[in-house]
Amino acid sequence: MNKRAVSLAASIAAGLTLSLMSPAIANAVEDPTTPPAATWEELSPEQQASLQNAPAPDADQDLDIEPTGPSSVIGADGQVAYYSSTYCKTPSYYRGSSLMWTRDYVRFCYTGGAVTSSSGWQTRGYIFPNVAKNAGISRYYATSSTHKYQAKNTIGAGIVTPWGAVTLYEKDFLHYFTGGKTGSWSWTAAY
Repeated sequence: MNKRAVSLAASIAAGLTLSLMSPAIANAVEDPTTPPAATWEELSPEQQASLQNAPAPDADQDLDIEPTGPSSVIGADGQVAYYSSTYCKTPSYYRGSSLMWTRDYVRFCYTGGAVTSSSGWQTRGYIFPNVAKNAGISRYYATSSTHKYQAKNTIGAGIVTPWGAVTLYEKDFLHYFTGGKTGSWSWTAAY
């Protein structure tokens, strides 16, 4: 029985010692070294330029105009008009640099004073630790004379630290496309 009492006393003493020491142990675990805060100046000039530069829509003369063959259009009076060919253009909208970039595309076809079809898609690329994200492109307006699209993208600049990659600056962009019945088109940036 004496051994039990000694064992019980030792257990109580050990528990008491651990409970007195545990705040010090807990503080040592709860205070990990935190990564330093980074600033805009720590970004490379290329990263800063990617976030600040104006976007670069394609110039009309750089586009390939593709004749696709005979087609027809139903006019406002219900009459069918036949045309020798339909033409298609694929203007794109580029933003960023070789470190992180997005590009929005719209392919639209037109003939005889009407837009006959259109479709949109996006591409992106980035070098770690930077980011580039596509949030979608969609047609929100379509008549025989005009098709309109809205595209959303995100570009972010980051740095590598001993704690991993840190994205310092991330910016969202919204672009609008309008394609017309004569082959005219435009890209505009909302923000």
